[in-house]
Amino acid sequence: MKAEDRKALILECAKQLFSEHGYHKTQISDIINRAKIARGTVYQYFKNKDDIFITLLENYFDKWQKILVRRDYELDFSVISPVDFLRHRIRTTLQFFAEDHELCNIVLRMGVGLHESIETMINRLERDILTIVKNEIRFGQKTHNVDENMDTDLVASVLGGAVLKTAHFYFVQERDRFKDKSVDEIAEGITRIFAPGLFSKGTWS
Repeated sequence: MKAEDRKALILECAKQLFSEHGYHKTQISDIINRAKIARGTVYQYFKNKDDIFITLLENYFDKWQKILVRRDYELDFSVISPVDFLRHRIRTTLQFFAEDHELCNIVLRMGVGLHESIETMINRLERDILTIVKNEIRFGQKTHNVDENMDTDLVASVLGGAVLKTAHFYFVQERDRFKDKSVDEIAEGITRIFAPGLFSKGTWS
């Protein structure tokens, strides 16, 4: 097995265990047994359990940023409406979490009470999602599609929090019960809830 494949195997097994049992209950020995490798092999790639966990989060964060950029290239900004752009942003974020329910569970549910460096990585992802939401709201205000007196921090917190909580509910917590519900349906539902309060009358309908 190539070195990069072995490292990927360790990360995949660790991800499964962290999602199933939580960070604190997962030990290096558990990862070794799941990956079926020698103990020394883990330490060829990672310093300790913290290093494995942080690497997972960093990879996830980087992937999310690249997906946002790539999906935006698909848009024609000369014709897209504010509501369609909101729907696009919500759908992109939901799809990102839907594609890996184990990492979704780790990032959105297991951030409390962890090592400071780990909490920092989880908070970084959530903070950057909120920053993007705020920037888009400010852009909407400049183009007069969004009320210029609207509190961007409040709106970003409510909308961002709703998307993150919804992602965890549908793709982790109630994943089996709602397995037939599509990302498009969920994104459309969130858009219809928030669009009337965000956009000028006649813009969202």
